[in-house]
Amino acid sequence: MLTTVAPVTPGQDAFARVAALFDDYRVHYGQAPSARRTRAWLHDQVAQRRLAVAAAVRADQICGFITTAITPASLLLGAAWLIRDLYVHPRHRRSGVAKAPTSPLPLIELVPPPLHRR
Repeated sequence: MLTTVAPVTPGQDAFARVAALFDDYRVHYGQAPSARRTRAWLHDQVAQRRLAVAAAVRADQICGFITTAITPASLLLGAAWLIRDLYVHPRHRRSGVAKAPTSPLPLIELVPPPLHRR
């Protein structure tokens, strides 16, 4: 089954589903569930360009996500992107989601435009 990975922003319908999965991720690591706070926090992080989010989608279902953070790359005198979070819903684990190619989408495309150079 084809899995695609695409950026998700707060203005997209998929953002609510990614935020819900992000809350599941937090719960998986021992945090109390808080869907409303999680969505607001994630919205703020993405809107302020502190994080970029991409979702793994299979059969119109969001089955995982990855977040990247921008950090200074002093040796390059530029920026680097760090993977902060990577989560696959338990129902989709061991099905190849995490190994899915990022479609024709290079990782740099997950970063909002003014923050990267080509």
